[in-house]
Amino acid sequence: MKKKCMLAVGMLLVLSMLSGCGAKKDGPMDQVQEKVSNVEVENPQTGTMKDEYMYSGTIEPKDTVDVTASMTGTVKAVNFKEGDKVNKGDVLFTIDTKDLENTIKTNKASLASADASIQSAKTNLELANGATMQTQIENAKNAVTNAKNSIATAQTALDTAGVSVNNAKTTLDDKQNTYNINKQLFDAGGLSKQALDDSQTALTAAQNAYTQAVNSKQQAEVTLSQAKSSLENAQKSYDILVNQTSKENVTKAQDSLNTAQASRKSVQAQIEASESKLSDAVVKSPISGTVSECNVTAGAQLLTAKTPFTIVDLNTVDIQVNVSEDVVPNLKVGDSVQITIPTLSNHAITGHISEISDVSNADGTFKVKVEMSNTDGKLKAGMFAEVNFAKSTSDGAVIVPRDSVLRDGDDYYAFVIEDGKAKKVDVTIGIDAGETIEVKSGIKPSDKVVTKGQTYLDDGSKVKVVSDNGTEITEATTEATTENPKAKKSKGENK
Repeated sequence: MKKKCMLAVGMLLVLSMLSGCGAKKDGPMDQVQEKVSNVEVENPQTGTMKDEYMYSGTIEPKDTVDVTASMTGTVKAVNFKEGDKVNKGDVLFTIDTKDLENTIKTNKASLASADASIQSAKTNLELANGATMQTQIENAKNAVTNAKNSIATAQTALDTAGVSVNNAKTTLDDKQNTYNINKQLFDAGGLSKQALDDSQTALTAAQNAYTQAVNSKQQAEVTLSQAKSSLENAQKSYDILVNQTSKENVTKAQDSLNTAQASRKSVQAQIEASESKLSDAVVKSPISGTVSECNVTAGAQLLTAKTPFTIVDLNTVDIQVNVSEDVVPNLKVGDSVQITIPTLSNHAITGHISEISDVSNADGTFKVKVEMSNTDGKLKAGMFAEVNFAKSTSDGAVIVPRDSVLRDGDDYYAFVIEDGKAKKVDVTIGIDAGETIEVKSGIKPSDKVVTKGQTYLDDGSKVKVVSDNGTEITEATTEATTENPKAKKSKGENK
């Protein structure tokens, strides 16, 4: 009975509550609480953005020199090992020269023998010629030369005399004509006796001069004839003396001398070659650098199949990359490039293009060589490198994290915070560097750009700015935080 009463009371209470919910209230309806989204914000950075092509390659020495020896033999000493630093002119290794020195001694003995053979051949040649006969032949030869000179002198004198005769004859004819005219004038009474006598005196002088000139010419002819006779006699004497010498004996003696001299020359050449090899036995480094290979061992035979030493100069290194044909036209020798060596750090190192191939590879790419300094020696041959060629550059760019920019079809937008609310702004983007992006319009450096939580926002959404650990940031704290953003840097130099 008691349980039934309690059940009835419960049912009445439920009915009463349902009736209350359906009743009309006299006051306003309870308002629904507005949603607040937590976001993180940053101020944009300003700096330089670069659009780059990235290619990979390996570091190679600028200069690599294989050091070889000009001779073979037993290695006497090795002064450096792989990894050692060497300077230009340092002695890398030496070759034993004992056998070579013995060869030089033998050749010098042969040289002395050759000298003795030359002296003997000279003596035989003198005997074959005969010292007295040689003097007589030389004197006869000089006589022929003198006779020829006398003929030349006599011929010159004769030519001069001939000219004198011609001149004297011309003068004589002139004086004769003058006298004949004056005689006719005198006979006609038109000329004084004194004038006629003067004309006669001039004519007589001209006749004497002509006679003397003729006599001189005749004497010159006699002298020339005598000179020709002397030459004929001198030539005959010379021919007789030469023919009296035994040409056969002289020829044999001369041949012996020539053979002895040739033998000596050959031995001398062998000595010089051997002495030159003595210097070849000392092998020096042609450049300063690092020993990358050493294939010689003291006491062992020098192997011709292997390069004894390889020296590399790592003060300057090269990186060769294969660049696609659409990139090559944008590059030129001397352009600066940014290089990253992942195994060392992500800090970019500046290098420059030193060479661009004019001929493509089989795959259509072009070899481009980049050069960079390595004076501190941190870069090693074979290290992996990333080379960035600048495609375009934007100075003074407004830079934001890449994730803060959202896309709607072909349009881009972002959210900035104004008065505790998210404001959707349309933006125009520029260079995309992966982690960061350039905003050309729509965002100012002073804006607070939403970098986290933006995907859940609408224009006008109420927001709460928090730190990366979720702690709410006040307005004052927000100002301090956004003035020192944690945004990742773009590929470029920030101002």
